[in-house]
Amino acid sequence: MKKSLLLLLGATLVSCNTLSISPAETQTTPESTEVGQQLTFVHPGLLLNAARLERLKTQVNSTTSNITQQGWTKVTSDSRASSGYTPHPYSTVHVLDSGSTDEERDFKDDPQAAYLNALQWVVTGKSAHKDASIRIMRAWAQKFQSIVNVNTDKPKQVDLEAAWVLPMWVNAAEIIRYHNNGAAGWSSTDIQQFDAFVNKLYNYAWKATIDTSTKNNWTVSGAYAMMSAGVYLNDTTKYQEGMRIIKETMPKVVYASGEIYELKSRDCYHPQYSLTGLVQAANVAWVQNDNSIYNLTFDGQTTPRLVLGMEYIAKSILSGSGVRNCSPSGADDYIREGYGDIALNRYGTTVLPNFYKAVLKARPEDGSDQFLGWTTATFGKY
Repeated sequence: MKKSLLLLLGATLVSCNTLSISPAETQTTPESTEVGQQLTFVHPGLLLNAARLERLKTQVNSTTSNITQQGWTKVTSDSRASSGYTPHPYSTVHVLDSGSTDEERDFKDDPQAAYLNALQWVVTGKSAHKDASIRIMRAWAQKFQSIVNVNTDKPKQVDLEAAWVLPMWVNAAEIIRYHNNGAAGWSSTDIQQFDAFVNKLYNYAWKATIDTSTKNNWTVSGAYAMMSAGVYLNDTTKYQEGMRIIKETMPKVVYASGEIYELKSRDCYHPQYSLTGLVQAANVAWVQNDNSIYNLTFDGQTTPRLVLGMEYIAKSILSGSGVRNCSPSGADDYIREGYGDIALNRYGTTVLPNFYKAVLKARPEDGSDQFLGWTTATFGKY
């Protein structure tokens, strides 16, 4: 571990209050865990735990029409969900800030293909899908070595790109490795190689939390990646350090008013990268028996800061209420993929009335280039 990260470990958690709310999906577990406490991780234990995977299978195969089936159409219509998907691994991935390369697109498409095939295997039981997921993960684990930015004057973009894809990869791996007590039959050799691949990505991703001059979606993405890698690798230090940074960063990217950093000065979708990373990180913690990220409050407020942020962005999208008017902005005029239905599952529509209305505009949810989407399928409820 780098010296700078070790120094971070000695820092104390941000001073904050927590509000014990009753999420829409009940969790009767401890509010938080102590830093330094050795954890026994739940598996599958990232976005989707065993109960949610079983629910997905049951709802998709139900004879009664439901919202999960509406979301599932987005999964099955995606070409990356095909069991015949061909991965495109690279030894060195060349990426581009404020743009994209063919290599970068493959770098993001392939982990999503692994995830979608893992979901298909859970729902259909067809071995071709779990074989495809394993094949995709094996291809990258055996070949990948490094990431390089085409723009040599902006080398830090590689850290953000790694932070985005790492959670995608390990969410696929959690399903293949742990669903139905390891029924996929992922070999120990494949697992060992993939774990090494995850650590290579981690060595980039954590630097997204310290190499930026401001606390923004980079920091959130990097910390979320750290938490995700920690769960998959059963590494308490990685997980807890990522959680510490998430908690410290939340009030810096979501203000007491609910306004999100980057909304006022940038656009209507980069701020949602922060919200997506925060909500997905909160759900990972929730699955690991910790409600504290969902319930975090600051500045003497009683409403969770995440709720304030989501209601603020929803009002900006629905009516232009707030500092930036997102309502007439065309392609930006919607809730981005990856967090809408997750948040509604935890808080309910009463707590998030405007956010719920905005989420309805974007359903059924598709995929995303930065975070795992398709949450109408995996979390759709209201």
